[in-house]
Amino acid sequence: MYKKVEEQITSALAYSVDFTNVSIDFRFYSLTRFPKVLVRSRVRYHIVDGHINCTCMLFESDGIPCRHIFAVMKHLNIPCIPESLYKDRWKKDAKNTIGLKNLSHSTVPSDVLVCTRWGSLTSRFNAMGYYATKHNENFEEAMNEMSRMEHKFKPMSVEVQSVDQVSNVAPTNSSDHPANKGIRDPTVVRTKGRETNKSKSKEKDTENGRSRKNRCRNCN
Repeated sequence: MYKKVEEQITSALAYSVDFTNVSIDFRFYSLTRFPKVLVRSRVRYHIVDGHINCTCMLFESDGIPCRHIFAVMKHLNIPCIPESLYKDRWKKDAKNTIGLKNLSHSTVPSDVLVCTRWGSLTSRFNAMGYYATKHNENFEEAMNEMSRMEHKFKPMSVEVQSVDQVSNVAPTNSSDHPANKGIRDPTVVRTKGRETNKSKSKEKDTENGRSRKNRCRNCN
């Protein structure tokens, strides 16, 4: 992703920016590529929050700012990429926050939510363990703290499991159950290609009665 963004920044040098018009909240810029004078793209700059979008829609499709946006940022003397121009999935801590904000408040199965939380905590534990093992004092402190948290959360986990077991006892014909939404496993179909039937692959040669082998038609 860094190489892709670097390519867009380098390509932005070939564009010239012309100010077109301004409204109450927006400024509009048109970009032309040297030496051609045809307008390639138009960029809209939001004055209030600094959000920039382009008509080429590269950010909406690939999640990275386009060369036209970088050209306008250089024209406006913006030294840093605005926060609205990078996706959460490209951040280093994407595994720790992905889907947790919306997933915890949505109606999803409990096992999916637990699996997502487990992945986020595992990522944090790995990072903490890397630094904690560098020194003996940090290692002992981390072990004591994790032991304390384990004793604290274990009774709560038992209570939650008992509540989930009671709540899971529901009529199977409930319309709210995901299994009754019409979602089923896909139909298993035979794939294309060579047949795998042994009786077909081991046909006898009619001339010499020996097993037929797969040979090249050109060189045999």
